[in-house]
Amino acid sequence: MERSRIALTFYDMGVVKFGKYQLKSGLISPIYIDLRILISSPKFMDEIAQSLIALLPNNGIDLICGVPYAALPIAACISVQKNIPMVMCRKEAKSYGTKQIIEGIWKNGQNCVIIEDVITSGSSVCSVAQLLRQSGIYTEHAIIIIDREQGGPAYLKDQNIRITSLFTLTELLEILHQENRITKEQFDETILFIHSSPKPEIPSELKFTCSQLDRLNQIIQSKQSRLCVAMDILDPIKLLQLTDEIGSEVCAIKLHLDILLSNTNPEMIIKGLCNLSVKHGFLIIEDSLLLNSFA
Repeated sequence: MERSRIALTFYDMGVVKFGKYQLKSGLISPIYIDLRILISSPKFMDEIAQSLIALLPNNGIDLICGVPYAALPIAACISVQKNIPMVMCRKEAKSYGTKQIIEGIWKNGQNCVIIEDVITSGSSVCSVAQLLRQSGIYTEHAIIIIDREQGGPAYLKDQNIRITSLFTLTELLEILHQENRITKEQFDETILFIHSSPKPEIPSELKFTCSQLDRLNQIIQSKQSRLCVAMDILDPIKLLQLTDEIGSEVCAIKLHLDILLSNTNPEMIIKGLCNLSVKHGFLIIEDSLLLNSFA
C-alpha cells in the first residue's frame, strides 16, 4: 500500500486529528494521533502490517514484540503474516497465575524486533527492550508507524536501539498538505509545534559509571517518577507485604535490614525482596550492605 494512501486513510478515519489537544506532558498540541482506532478496520490494519513488514530485515528475526497496548494488534498481524512467533511484555507482572511479565515462548539469545505505533521520547520502547534483554532476548531494532520527532530516535540510539519508521510526523503532514486535506495554516502551526515544543527530559547527558545507574534511569523514564521510599520496618512479613503493594509505583526502595527482628532469616527476606524487584521493576538500596553477603 502506498504511503500517501495510508496517510490519507489515517486522516479520513480520524487517526490524525487537528485542533487543540492537551498531551500527557501538559503541552497543548495542534495535532493528535490515535492509532488505536485501527482495530475497527481489520483490512486496513492488515495493509499497515504489510507496510511495516517491508521495513523488517530480510532475515535473522526470531520474535516480534508489540509495545502495550496500542501496538499489540499490529504486532499480531505481522506475526501471523510472516509466521514469526510473538512475545508480549506486560506493563507489570500479574499478581496471580504464572505471574509472568513476558508472555510467550522464547529461548535465550533469540533476536526480537519491537513494534510500536507512535514514539515521542522513546521511553516505552526502551522499557520493553529492557524487559526483553533482562530475559535473555536480544533486541536492537524497533519498527515504528509514526515518529513524532521529539527526541525518541536519538534517545533510543543511546540505548543501542535502531529505529525505522513508516512516517515521521513531518512526512505525514507534507502528504496531507499536498493532497489538500489540511490548510497551509494547519501545516505551518503543526510544524512550528514540532520544532519549538520542549523535548522530553531524557538525562542522556549523564555519564553512567555502572549498570545500576543505567537501569535506574530507564526505570525513571518508564514510570515517569523519581520516587524512592525508605522502608524502616521491623517486621519482615510487613516489609514484604508493603513492598509488594507499592512496588509498581516506586523507582527504588531503601532498606536497613540490620534493624529487622533478630529471629529473621536475612537470606529469605533478601530473596523475597529481589523477586519483588523483578516483578515490579524497582531498585533495592541497602545501607547496611547485607545484600553483598548474599548476592
